[in-house]
Order: sequence, then C-alpha cells, then structure tokens
Amino acid sequence: MVRIDELLRTKPFGVVAHRGGGLEAPENTIAGIRHGLKSRADIIEVDIRGSKDGEPILLHDPDFLRVAGVDKRPEDLSLEEIKQILVADTEPVPTLQEAMEAVQGKAGMFLEIKEPALTPKVVELVGQMEAQDWYAVISFYDEVITKTKELMPSLTTGLVYSKPPGRIKEAAELGADFVLPYYPLATIKANRFAHSLELPVVAWTIDEELEAIEAVRRGVDLVATDYPSRIVKLKKRAQKGEIVYKERPALQTIITKDGRLLYKIVRSEDHFFLEQNPAKKSKYGVAYRKLKEQNPRFIMFWEIKENEYTGKMLLANMLSKKDIDKFLIGLLDSDEFLKYEDIKEELE
Repeated sequence: MVRIDELLRTKPFGVVAHRGGGLEAPENTIAGIRHGLKSRADIIEVDIRGSKDGEPILLHDPDFLRVAGVDKRPEDLSLEEIKQILVADTEPVPTLQEAMEAVQGKAGMFLEIKEPALTPKVVELVGQMEAQDWYAVISFYDEVITKTKELMPSLTTGLVYSKPPGRIKEAAELGADFVLPYYPLATIKANRFAHSLELPVVAWTIDEELEAIEAVRRGVDLVATDYPSRIVKLKKRAQKGEIVYKERPALQTIITKDGRLLYKIVRSEDHFFLEQNPAKKSKYGVAYRKLKEQNPRFIMFWEIKENEYTGKMLLANMLSKKDIDKFLIGLLDSDEFLKYEDIKEELE
C-alpha cells in the first residue's frame, strides 16, 4: 500500500495520470484507471460530480456531451440512468467507490471535487474504505479544502489554481498540504515559495518531454499528464541519469499574446531559437500544426539574431529534412493550406 505523503516527494519527480488514463484511454473510467496503473503512474487523478440521487460519480465536465454525446447533466439523472451512458461509446460511468476499489492502494489517488456539496460524502467514503493513507482531495474551491480538514484533519488536500499570480499563500492559510498550479504558473520563484511553506508542487497538464524537463528544472515535484506512459518513461530515464540536467537552463518558455506556451532555446542575449507558433495563420503555422498532430514530439524552431529572423530553421526530435519536405509538398494542395492562400494578403 502506497502513502500519498511519500508520493508527493517522489524523486526525481512523480507522475500523475490526468483523468485516470489521460488521452491514452477513455477518461474517468475504470478502463482509464487501469491504463494509468499499467503505465506505472505514481498517482491516478479523477474528477468527481454527483448524480440526482447524490451518488459521487466520475465526470470532468458539467454534462456528458463531450465524453459520451449525451447532452444531460449528472444532477438531472439518477445513478441508474447514468449507468446507461457509455464514455467513448464503450465504457460505463463509474461511481467513486468503484474507482477507489479499482486503485485499492496500488497507486496514490487524487480526487478532484467539482461540486463542494459532495465533500462530506467523499470524505465519508474515504473513511469507510480506510483510504486515508493513499488518497488526497483536491479542488479549485477553498470550501472543499476547509471542509475536508474539518471532517478529517489527517486527510491530505491540495488546492488547484489556473490564474496568475497563483494561490500558494492562500493554500497554506487554508491548511492545504500541496498546490496544483497550471504549469506556466509553476515558475522557479513560485516553486521556491511553495517549498519554503513545505508545500509540494504538482503542475498540470504537461504532455511533452521538454515541458516536463523544464518543469522539473523549475522545481516542480510532480507532473500531471495526459500521456502517462510517455512521461513515466522520461522519469525512468531520469532515474538512470540519462537526462543531462546541467544543459536545461538554455531552455526557456514564453507565453504569446494568444496564450500559447512556446519554447525558446537561448544561446546568448541576442541569439536564440524560438518555436514556431502552431496557432499562427501562416503557411508555417499550418504546417507546424499538422506536423504536431502526426508527430506530437516534433518541434520546429526559427533562429533569431539581433532581433531579426535569419530564415534558418532548427528541426528537433529527429525528423529528417526529407520527411519535412515531403510533408510540405503534400500540404500545398491541402484544403487548409488553400484557406491560408485565400487570406494571406490580409495577414501580410
């Protein structure tokens, strides 16, 4: 049986399977949880909402439309009716108890309470299943943290947040045991502040290896990911010493005006490589977006010297120029590229 307090301090970093199995399996289902366990994630995270008859069930969104094509909210349906709904057309919606029984201490478990009124029922179930040691309640809602600590002071809790400047101080004041920031907020300074208050940091949602490496360099303790198999492999490489940590300070990230997080490789103050923005409406934006759909770990950088683009491109993650050229030639006749051709004069 694992202990959540130990998992929050896993070295070199811990891996949290987001929504059970992330995007590698149907989210918030028993199949997803089993995939998360099979991937050897340290912690399984799931989302909790309530049925019409008050039963805690697994669901992230306010309704079942995205995951099951059913435009109904759980609070309007009985548990019996919810059990007729299939996530991804294959998996039934599990109750919280079924989810906890599937994990049964083989990994840690984060339960994100989406509806504060469910807190007493969730805490009661934890007590019934004697799951205090391997279980943590997490939430965006302050009242969930305070109510959980009131009902079961020994139960581990974490405050989730997504907006700057973050909520580390508030988390400590609420009595939370760790913080879960949206990953751009997990800066070196913020992580040091959290650690000074003895609060481990769980950053979400990080899917690429370079992002995970950068997050750990900044001091993040655990990485929540939609690709647990990929990030667990990275963790194993780090445990073997295959990741060269001393080289990481050259890698930075920037946030664009449209909210995109892009990589920046710095060689000197006036010489760096900047990742192509996949959201940009240009032929290279179109190409990069399509390439990343097919090859998620591929990264395209442009060289910049003295505030000017040199026109030189750096291709990361071992895709050959031959492969890129072949892709770009095929792209020229695609509908999406032709749409760009129609509007490029407006953009240039």
